[in-house]
Amino acid sequence: VLRADGSVVVYGAARDVTRAHAEAMALAASEERYRRLAENSSDIVFRVRPDGLLEWVSPSIESILGWDPAALIGTRPWELVHPDDRARAADAFAAAAHPNGEGRFLEFRGRHKDGGYLWMSAHGRPELSEGYVNGFVVALRDVDDQVHARAALARSERDFRLLASNATDLVVRTGPDQRITLASPTVTRT
Repeated sequence: VLRADGSVVVYGAARDVTRAHAEAMALAASEERYRRLAENSSDIVFRVRPDGLLEWVSPSIESILGWDPAALIGTRPWELVHPDDRARAADAFAAAAHPNGEGRFLEFRGRHKDGGYLWMSAHGRPELSEGYVNGFVVALRDVDDQVHARAALARSERDFRLLASNATDLVVRTGPDQRITLASPTVTRT
């Protein structure tokens, strides 16, 4: 404002925004910290938008499944699920999609870029904003070795039972306490 004496005065109002600025900086630092955690995790982490498209994928997907994370943005995560596992994956996703839904664990075969599949364990949770689902965060872990080890153990146990059941000799298995835990059917005849 120009005064009668020729001087200029500026009128205004000021507000202390120190606290708001500090809160914004703390939030940005927290977001950066969590992003770095996800980017450096050996697990695959991704965020799915409410429309079901991938919004962000951690770089670890490249070392585990061979995919460039940037190439997957805007695609549907179902494209990485073995066709025989998609129904179970869709059921788990639907159960977790409710605002009061709990995260679900699911084992499925994930498609490698080379066309093969690896067993993955997934855990997803909805991201909520004022009671509405505004996306999902999903973590995937490579469990291929564990799934194959469980299958090998099951085959070995079946083979052992088959051998023990059809042996002409008496076959007995005992526990550490020397109690019999398994006896072949020939025990009756013997």
